[in-house]
Amino acid sequence: TGTTKKLFERRMEYSGTTACPASPTTTRDLALLENVVNTAAQPLFTWYTGDGSALNTSTAAGAAAVPDANSVKMSVHTRFRNNASTLSFSSVAALRNNISR
Repeated sequence: TGTTKKLFERRMEYSGTTACPASPTTTRDLALLENVVNTAAQPLFTWYTGDGSALNTSTAAGAAAVPDANSVKMSVHTRFRNNASTLSFSSVAALRNNISR
């Protein structure tokens, strides 16, 4: 927590003559955003119930309720260079495909 992190995408490509190869033939990591400085008090994802209350995903009950969440907020805190002020970005998405409904 408090250390610089990267938000990245891991792409694993499979090829071969069998229907389901056992391991990828190519693995690539693509950095989407560097210098992510979210702390433990600034979670990357926050899940919300239908009444707008946040789920406490640090508990087993809260984590188990994530499939029933109605929305998710992504908050990214980053620095574009060392010693620069922190830039904060957030966005909320409504989840229309709730598993339990």
